[in-house]
Amino acid sequence: MPTTRQLTDPEALRMSTSRLTAPIITAVLLLILAAMPALTNNTPVARADLESCTGTPADPIFPGYDSSAVLSSYVSATAGEIPIRRGFYCVPLSSQNNPALEAANGFGFGLDKVGNRHYIGRPQDGYTQADAIKATKFVLSAPSSNMNSKTDGWGFGWNFYVYAVGGDECPKGTTDPELCQNKINVTVRAATTDGGADHEPTGGMPAGDPLGLQTVYCDNGNVQLLRCDLWVTAALAKGATGQGIN
Repeated sequence: MPTTRQLTDPEALRMSTSRLTAPIITAVLLLILAAMPALTNNTPVARADLESCTGTPADPIFPGYDSSAVLSSYVSATAGEIPIRRGFYCVPLSSQNNPALEAANGFGFGLDKVGNRHYIGRPQDGYTQADAIKATKFVLSAPSSNMNSKTDGWGFGWNFYVYAVGGDECPKGTTDPELCQNKINVTVRAATTDGGADHEPTGGMPAGDPLGLQTVYCDNGNVQLLRCDLWVTAALAKGATGQGIN
């Protein structure tokens, strides 16, 4: 706590003067700020309801963010050409930091969902976007025996699955599956869709037509545990390299 002391007369005068000039200074600053252009960063400013992650095509939840941008594509012998779009992922404020609620209410599509929801190719883990795309393509390269068609609220599409080989005892922070002990196979699934509209219906985000990749995730037998271990991206990318997939 600061020490309380008595003000001398000169100090009292200075304090009194400052009380008179403070409103003037404040008014001048407000005029200067009003004349300045708004300061922005690269984070899109939301005009719609981010708390509930809802929007419309005219007012999407992340205006100025082209979620329909095609980052790459993969041609499947069975499913045809599959666009891999940037997409998005949003968790309503009331569902954040709660795995059960996030599993029920979080939504999105594309590579952003693959990374932010399922932890495949996350920059925070040292991976690049190219790593994420390569890992995704390996799952989409699943043989026809590991595929089945589907029709859901998004439209007609395909499910895929492959196995990532690693272990459940890995050195902390490692992305190298070769360093993991107690070898295991993790089922990694992907879903695609033709869509049916050029926007995602809940968030109002641009989705393109056909939409293409919906998501890629690790199937741990529990919808609340769909995030992948660090080594999974590296294992999938290694599989893609082995098949000549870039």
